Amino acid sequence: QLDALRSVLLSQGLTVREDGSGGAPALVVVDSTTDVIGGLAGSQGIVLHELASVQGSLEDAFMKLTGDDVQYHASGVDPGAGAHHANTQQANTQQAMGGAP
Repeated sequence: QLDALRSVLLSQGLTVREDGSGGAPALVVVDSTTDVIGGLAGSQGIVLHELASVQGSLEDAFMKLTGDDVQYHASGVDPGAGAHHANTQQANTQQAMGGAP
């Protein structure tokens, strides 16, 4: 029922992408809540086998996009001396795993 769920979510203006990295087919919905997603699925009779809220930092997203690419190296800086790690904002995503197609 993943296609039906995707259609319902898209019809409500939500951003949806597929994610099969966990082995099972799944949809990732950005900037919504599990209450909204579950409510929309339920209103259409779509059975969800799992609905989870997943949070990742902007740093995680950046590292996933850029990998090991480096565009700037500072010279003469000791990375162990007084290094600081900046706080990152949290981006909310929800992952809905649908049942049989």
